[in-house]
Amino acid sequence: MKRSHASTSNNAKSARQSSAGLSGAAGQEEPSVFMVDASSVFMCKICNAILAEGRSACEYNKELNVIACLKATKTVIVDNEVKNNVNEGIKVCVFSFLKCKICVAALGMFLYSTAAEFAHLRDMFCFFANSIVCYSMKTKQMIEGNKIDVNVSQCTTQLRELKRELFATEQRIRHLVTRVTNENCADQSCNEG
Repeated sequence: MKRSHASTSNNAKSARQSSAGLSGAAGQEEPSVFMVDASSVFMCKICNAILAEGRSACEYNKELNVIACLKATKTVIVDNEVKNNVNEGIKVCVFSFLKCKICVAALGMFLYSTAAEFAHLRDMFCFFANSIVCYSMKTKQMIEGNKIDVNVSQCTTQLRELKRELFATEQRIRHLVTRVTNENCADQSCNEG
């Protein structure tokens, strides 16, 4: 995903202009919620630097108003300073802020320790929805972070496929182990006789 920042910025600016109010040539209204997919990228709202790919997004948390991603680009910096408590919604937590390497804007947080209800967000890049935008390469639209939702069914489908592949691999390994064991037993009985 090596693209020059200048070309990305130009594409993003033209997409932002086309999605202001009405989007696309047909004049269709922008959907109230955009489902992130593999053709989407998350970008800094200030400088349009690419922060993460859509396929790394795994949850939109309404309570914290964050989009959690498994991976981020090198443009995202995890601040060295470790802090306690973001707001009263999170209760007790230990975290570092995420910042944009280009414009130094605050982008979100990286949670190290949280209360049980936010444990699934630990060690993820949690981007504040109001600090990012999402560019869809499929629709050529720029979508505000607070209008983004994450398609968890896509993750579920990929997990089912992985589970099926792992099961098939396990079956092949068991078959090979049985075959090798039987051959070894046959060789030992030949040597005894």
